[in-house]
Amino acid sequence: MALTQVRHKIWDSKTYYKLAETGAFTGERVELVEGEVIQMSPQNHSHASTVGRLTNLLVIEFYATHVVRVQLPLDLGSLSQPEPDFALVRWEENDQSLPHPRTADLVIEVSDSSLTFDRGEKACVYAKAGLPEYWIVNLAARQVEVLSNPGPDPEAPLGFRYHCLATWRDGAVSPGFAPEKAILLNAIFPPTQG
Repeated sequence: MALTQVRHKIWDSKTYYKLAETGAFTGERVELVEGEVIQMSPQNHSHASTVGRLTNLLVIEFYATHVVRVQLPLDLGSLSQPEPDFALVRWEENDQSLPHPRTADLVIEVSDSSLTFDRGEKACVYAKAGLPEYWIVNLAARQVEVLSNPGPDPEAPLGFRYHCLATWRDGAVSPGFAPEKAILLNAIFPPTQG
């Protein structure tokens, strides 16, 4: 008896968007990550309320220089069209890039059930694209993990990773491109149930 090999279908962005236009993903939240169509988790209350609060905070701080893209695609090549919870994209890049921006000064994932994926494959995809800074808003630990300095690493899954990690548990966190802009952590996280 011959063994059956499991094969994964690798999709490119052109095919991915054609499938979307036909309604293949209707009612589903999906994104293309390294050629695989990934189904995103439903948003629980904690995730949704954190996205809402962080949307307000980011818009207040960065509206003059950046478009705060919320759960919208980035064009990171023919195999990756991720939809981070947030991407801070300079106005000119947002307006001139088709179909979607190819870079962002900051990407952010609000993470609970997707923490392993966000720290692993998602981080490698963002590092491979050269995105300078990536924040993981870790809901379980109530901390912000700031990844920066993307570059090659032959041992990383995609050959790239972030070489610096800083973890913020209190106080305020600021992006590398605008250190004068501070986001208070107690404004990001949902209030604890007392």
